[in-house]
Amino acid sequence: MTRYKRDVGEMGLISKIEIEESSGNEHFDQAAIQAVMAADLLPSFPVEIEEEYLNTHLRFSNETAR
Repeated sequence: MTRYKRDVGEMGLISKIEIEESSGNEHFDQAAIQAVMAADLLPSFPVEIEEEYLNTHLRFSNETAR
């Protein structure tokens, strides 16, 4: 499992991706980062969110869902 955090700007731009917990496999960690970067642009924030950036934490796992 790789856990990372990222900042998402109000217009949906992803920035500042950091690994918080490595899986121990550098290739898996890099694949997780590349998957996040491939998203490139997320939807803009709803009008109710006034912040310019949100910090989000996500987890990638190589375990099969049950």
